[in-house]
Amino acid sequence: MTPEAQVPGVVGSQARAVALLCMVVTFVSGIATSSDFLRFVGGAPTPLELPAASPGGERWAQILKLGNKTAELAYRTAEPERDFLAVLLVVLAVALSFTFVCALRVLRPGGLPREGVRKLLSAAALFTAVLRTVEGAVQTALSMRVARALSALIGQPGWDDPDYLATRPYLTSTLVIPSVFFTLVVAGSLLLVSQYFRSARMREWAAVQDRAPR
Repeated sequence: MTPEAQVPGVVGSQARAVALLCMVVTFVSGIATSSDFLRFVGGAPTPLELPAASPGGERWAQILKLGNKTAELAYRTAEPERDFLAVLLVVLAVALSFTFVCALRVLRPGGLPREGVRKLLSAAALFTAVLRTVEGAVQTALSMRVARALSALIGQPGWDDPDYLATRPYLTSTLVIPSVFFTLVVAGSLLLVSQYFRSARMREWAAVQDRAPR
C-alpha cells in the first residue's frame, strides 16, 4: 500500500480537488457545446445591427459587418458536416453531463461504493476527452475553411477597406487558435482526471474507504 493511501485524508482531499476541477471543466465545456449546437444546427444566424446613434458608429459597423460575415460563413461551411456535427455535439453533451455526475459522486457518494465511482469517472473522463478531441478537430477544420473564405473575400469591392486588409494575415490564427487552445485545455484536463482516478493510490484509497464502517 502506498504511503498516501495509508493516510485517507491526504488522497481524499486530492480526489475531491481533482473531482471539483473535473466538474468545472465539464460544466464550462457543456455550455460551450450547447452553444455550438445551437449555432450550427439551430438555423442561419441573425445579423446583428448597431443601435442608432452609436458612438464610433462607422468603426463598430465595420467590425460588426466582419463578425456577421464570419458567422454566416461558419454556418454555410458547416453544411456538409451538419448532421455528423449535430450527432457528435449531442453525444459529447451527454458524455460531459455523465462525467460531471460521476465527479459529483466523488464529492457526495450517496452510499455508492467508492471503487465503482472511481472506475466510472476514470472511464467517462477518458471517453469524453476522446470525443472532445474529435469535436475540436472538426471545429478547427471548419475554422480554417472560414478563414480561407474570409481571406478570399477581403479585397473585393465592399471589402477593400484598409482595416479589413490589415486583418487578413491574422485571420487563420485568430479563428483557429481559440479552438485548438480550448480543445487542449478540456481534453488535457479530462485525460489527467482519468489518469489520476486510474492510479494505484486511488484504487487503494477506494478499497480502504469501501472497507471502512459507514
